[in-house]
Amino acid sequence: KTRRLVLNKPFKLLFTDIDGTLLDSERYISTQTKDAFDQMEVDAILISSRQPSAMYYLQEALNITGTPLVCYNGGLIIKQSKVLSSITISDQITKAALVKAKSLDLHLSTYYLDTWTAPMEDQWTAREINNTRVNPKLSNFDQMIAQEDHQSHKMMGMGEPEKVDALILYLETTFPNQLHCYRSKDTYVEISPMNISKKTAIEEVLKHYYRGISLEDCIAFGDNYNDIEMLEAVGIGVAMGNAKEAVEQIAKHHTLGNKEHGVAHFLNSF
Repeated sequence: KTRRLVLNKPFKLLFTDIDGTLLDSERYISTQTKDAFDQMEVDAILISSRQPSAMYYLQEALNITGTPLVCYNGGLIIKQSKVLSSITISDQITKAALVKAKSLDLHLSTYYLDTWTAPMEDQWTAREINNTRVNPKLSNFDQMIAQEDHQSHKMMGMGEPEKVDALILYLETTFPNQLHCYRSKDTYVEISPMNISKKTAIEEVLKHYYRGISLEDCIAFGDNYNDIEMLEAVGIGVAMGNAKEAVEQIAKHHTLGNKEHGVAHFLNSF
């Protein structure tokens, strides 16, 4: 996986996932990664399921605050707080999901623009605060359901696997072909609009900010199922050493795991 590769052409733009890809064992930017980014002569863009506030401090650490941010797996694209693209889950679907989650006693957070709303302060809330360095707006299910026009860029269910299963089944049955329910692990599900992906987000970024650069000119790094379409689409798609098996299988290039500074390792080898 870590063999030194000679690529037949340079890349002109870099996209990288964050969790499980860019961050080290301390869930931050390692010195090795920062040094590798400092040596690049092309723009680097963070592309993640995170909200903007959970990405700004990483942009600052990498000195790339002038580049676009792709948030919520492509549901929101911004550049220095200016919104380029915004695709949301409707108020109707968001509230139906909240009603179902309440009946299941399952934690379901909603995300809209840069606001994370959590229905309670529990172990799942604490875990996300630790992971993202962002604090939520605390509410409760009844208040969230009663909120006027409660559309969302993303919803995230967290809890016992069978309860997560039940929420996914309900949403896919009740709202067919409208949502993408991405299972990052047994106890997590991230819910996004069906018509977005990291690939479509990259296409939007290229169209508006980097005309003349094609998907074939880009390099991208990822580790999880929501990275597959992106890694297949770009000219150089790189799977991390800790990537899911399905990601490893589709990627033409591989590197070390995120805790071994795999992004930096690949860039330095190249």
